[in-house]
Amino acid sequence: MVLQSGAVIVGGDINIHVDNVADADAARLAALFDAFDLQQHVVGVTHNLGNTLDIVATFSGYCVDSLAVDPPVVISDHSLITCCLPAHHRSSPRLTRVVRSWRRVDRSVFVQAVKDSAIGCSPQPSQSVDYALCDIADRLSPALTVHSCVQPLAPWFDSECREICRDCRRLERRYRRTKSDIDRSNFIAAQRHKHDSFVA
Repeated sequence: MVLQSGAVIVGGDINIHVDNVADADAARLAALFDAFDLQQHVVGVTHNLGNTLDIVATFSGYCVDSLAVDPPVVISDHSLITCCLPAHHRSSPRLTRVVRSWRRVDRSVFVQAVKDSAIGCSPQPSQSVDYALCDIADRLSPALTVHSCVQPLAPWFDSECREICRDCRRLERRYRRTKSDIDRSNFIAAQRHKHDSFVA
């Protein structure tokens, strides 16, 4: 709650009788909510044996509309609680890049193309060299326009996480290129390591 600047919503069955002021757990929860300026919006019985066990809590001043508490036992022994919350969707900016697939270019073919060009025969002005190299690049690896969305970084996604993802992508590319069993095993092991690291 301290690290995040966005809205915080606490909801669900917490198994604390929040409507009972004499309940010690309810008193501790109320003190915690007060410390973080949270407001509990559900009023009334939410369990078939009584008391308010299910809550919807937000920061004070956060708009909660059309909150409804259905009677318990209709679906389960708890009430179904519905409400409307404001949602602010921010579209991620789109980044446009021009890339070339240099990994697919055969080095020997590239060297031969340079030798066969004007720059492979005699010294040329710098502009002629640039034009010849651009022509070779366009023939061997045409430029592609790539569109991607820039996603905001999560606070927990640090340099170690980036290195784990980068290693997974590297091993995936190697396996797709070689199709060998060893590279497949290494890629699967890296994927499992990433999963274990991210859910820990």
